[in-house]
Amino acid sequence: MKKIQVICISFFLFALAAGLNAQTVDEIIEKYADASGGRTALTAVLTMKAVGSMSMMGMDFPFTMYSSFPDKSYLEVNIQGMIMKQGCDGVTGWTINPMMGSSDPEKVDEELLKSFKHRGRTYSVLFTYKEDGAKTELIGKESLNGKDVYKIKYTDPDNEEEYYYIDEATGNLLRVDKKVTVRGKKIDSQTTYENYKKIDELTIPLLMEVKTSESKMGNQTMILDKVEINPVIDESIYAMPVK
Repeated sequence: MKKIQVICISFFLFALAAGLNAQTVDEIIEKYADASGGRTALTAVLTMKAVGSMSMMGMDFPFTMYSSFPDKSYLEVNIQGMIMKQGCDGVTGWTINPMMGSSDPEKVDEELLKSFKHRGRTYSVLFTYKEDGAKTELIGKESLNGKDVYKIKYTDPDNEEEYYYIDEATGNLLRVDKKVTVRGKKIDSQTTYENYKKIDELTIPLLMEVKTSESKMGNQTMILDKVEINPVIDESIYAMPVK
C-alpha cells in the first residue's frame, strides 16, 4: 500500500512539475512580449518598413526592407551601385542579383523561401507558437555576456529547432541560435540583438549581428536607421517580376 502511495505521489509531483514548466515557459514568453510593447500592440503590426545598412567584409551596403505579416517580404540592397532584390509573395521566393551577371529574376530554393517568408513576420514566432502548431521548452537559465538569461527551445511544425535567449531582467531577446542550410549543408547560425529603442508603441532592436559558421563573408551586422510601423505598402512589390 505504501509503495502504491509513493508511486502515486511521485506521479503527481512529476505531472505538477511538467505543468509548472509549461506555465513558466509561457510566463517568460509573455515577459518578452511585454518588453516588446505588449501583445495588443504587437499583433496590431501588420506591415513594417525598415531602412538601414548592412556591414560585412569592412563595407556598408544601404538597404530597404518591407514586411507584411505573416509571410510577405521584399529586400533591396545597394551593392556599390548595383541593386540586389529579394522578394516573397507568400508562395514564391525570388531574387535578382546583378552581382551574378544577370538582371533577370530567379526563383529560390525551399530553404531560402522559408527564410524570405520569415522576414514577413512583424513579430516573433514565440508569440504564436501554439496557434502555429509549434512547441516550446524551457531549457534553463544561463549567463550570457554577464547577464542572466532564460534559454528556450523552439521547435517549429517541421521539427526545425531554434534556441532563444531572453534577458531575465528586461525581458528583451538577446540571441537566437539555429541551424541554416547553405548549399545543402546544415551550419550553425547565431544572431544577437542590441540597441533596443522605443518606436511608437514597440521596443525594437536597432542592431543585429549574424555569425554563421564556415562563412567566407564573416560576420554580418544590420543597423536600422528608420523603422515605420504599419505603413501602406503596394503589395505588388512582393510578386516575382516577369522576365
